Amino acid sequence: MSRATWFGRRAVQKQRAARCRLQVERLEDRNLMSFQVLATLGDPVSLPTGPAFRINDFEPNAINNKGDILFGNDLGTTNDPTSFFGEGVFLRSHGQETVLASSTAPAPGGGTFDFSFLGPSSLNDQGDAALAFLLQPFGAPFGVNAGTYRYSHATHAVTPVVVPGITPVPGGGVFAGTFFGPGLNNRGDLLFGGIVPTDKGVHIPGEPYGGLGMGVFKADVGGHITSVVSPGDPAPGGGTFDIAGDYGGFWVNDRGDLAFTGHVAGEEAIVPGFPPQSAFLSAIGSLYVKNGATGQISSIAHAGDSAPGGGAFRQIMFPEINNRGDVLFTGDLTPAPDANQVLGVFLDSGGKIIPIARPGDAMPGGGHLVTASIVGGNTHLNNKGDVVFNAALDTNHNGIPDTGLFEWSHGHLSLIARSGTVLPGVGTVKDFTFNVITTPPPTIVVPNSGADNNDRGQVLFGATLEDGRSVMLLDTPTPANLPHNVAPISPATVSGAAATQGPLPGDVAVSTILASMLAGAPTGHLATVNAGPPVAAAQVVTPPANQTASGLALPNHRDGALPDRAVDAFFATLGDQILEDPLSSEPPLL
Repeated sequence: MSRATWFGRRAVQKQRAARCRLQVERLEDRNLMSFQVLATLGDPVSLPTGPAFRINDFEPNAINNKGDILFGNDLGTTNDPTSFFGEGVFLRSHGQETVLASSTAPAPGGGTFDFSFLGPSSLNDQGDAALAFLLQPFGAPFGVNAGTYRYSHATHAVTPVVVPGITPVPGGGVFAGTFFGPGLNNRGDLLFGGIVPTDKGVHIPGEPYGGLGMGVFKADVGGHITSVVSPGDPAPGGGTFDIAGDYGGFWVNDRGDLAFTGHVAGEEAIVPGFPPQSAFLSAIGSLYVKNGATGQISSIAHAGDSAPGGGAFRQIMFPEINNRGDVLFTGDLTPAPDANQVLGVFLDSGGKIIPIARPGDAMPGGGHLVTASIVGGNTHLNNKGDVVFNAALDTNHNGIPDTGLFEWSHGHLSLIARSGTVLPGVGTVKDFTFNVITTPPPTIVVPNSGADNNDRGQVLFGATLEDGRSVMLLDTPTPANLPHNVAPISPATVSGAAATQGPLPGDVAVSTILASMLAGAPTGHLATVNAGPPVAAAQVVTPPANQTASGLALPNHRDGALPDRAVDAFFATLGDQILEDPLSSEPPLL
């Protein structure tokens, strides 16, 4: 499987004399895996209101670059799924679990948490979190009488950001409620979908207008709330927005850039299969980005636009934007007048929309993609541009349609696990579906067990196993996963090698180590370097006999991923008489 902290780089040998033969091998092709069970349905859990049990589902919401994990799950008075009484949101950090919110518990700012939180919740690298939760009694349309809350890692306290019926709306009135998927960046900006009184919301012919609309709002670290995109704001290309950020349709990066779904008044609005506006505020969405520095809004993909690879976007869902400005989204490719039947995963990068996986595409491990998930929290993009997602497939395992969890990295699609995969030390995967409460309910069966990755290459997800257990799992890349035929080379051998380039700022001299090793590495060996202070420990692995080229793989660098600039520098030191740098090739040689 592909990991963000293991850089596979395929190198092309020049058609001229070379000092060594080098082929950079992808470690995911060597099936190096490390899976850890974090929790199992049926486990007991201690809540502020008393003991309970985890039942029905896990909702893996976020994993930050420290490895902290934010998740939710259903709760029961026993381990019997029929004993359901609500949901909880939990944070795991340094081996300790904290209950951030749970049904029937008192809510900060007043009221009592009702049966459901509105995920996915969000977690930043400091360990702060944002979540939304229904309050008793929840109202209509859905989200009315829901609040949004902030958890501080410094104070270990959950405090209210929006208390429905009390917190003022910028420009007048009070928030009636909040919606799915609040976002939180490393600057402490907390963005949320706010339900507000307005006459500029979605108007559907034949439906009475309820006087409420939805927009995206920001609460800064001081608690000051401002509007980011609200009903009535001008849209690029003309017209005005009548809804923004519905169904968790927004994401903020550390620069303050916002990717969001929005709808322009007067365009087709009704989402087939969705309830009326009086029950659920919604509209067919298009994708936009608001620049955090300039405030300019740009259109990225509009409903009805041609989709790369064929067909047209019926609507856009679940956008995420990373710190590079890449935007991940789910594109509905269902032919009109239907919707939400066949979906693909797409990435906007450098002004070009790239199809990550479309219905009908061949998938690693066999079969073809039927559809990506229609449930939020099942796609994710890290700051390196790596994408994880789960999907339904056209193959089956023991008569049950297959589902799978995949990663796309720099143009290469790889398998993490799928139905029938044996996870070492864990068991065999049955599928990636749980009994998740989804509003509104999906019209098709899709994987819904979550997919989230951090910049270190860790992947957080859930799975149902063939032995009947349902588990939340963490996949972590680690040098301990090297094949059994690893023979160590002493650090002194590496540190004593002739230097070809000095250290990069803040990094060990990765290029020095690699060039020194390769100069003496025998053809037919895989050189693996674990870069980390004070020196790098080098290892040589003997590959199968039919493998004739050398290989190179770079795993974890300190607490994060080895920067691409170190790989760039390594290729630069070799000179063009040896190798081409595949990162500079167009198209990428991956």
